[in-house]
Amino acid sequence: MPSNTYNVAISANSTADGAAIIQWPTTGGSNQQWKLVRIACP
Repeated sequence: MPSNTYNVAISANSTADGAAIIQWPTTGGSNQQWKLVRIACP
């Protein structure tokens, strides 16, 4: 039985603040590539 792999993705490849984050089958698209960046807390 094949396994289905899902990634976290940004809906419609949006670059806008507040864009929807969705779970979507793995496609390797740029909307499924993430970089965690440390930010300073206020």
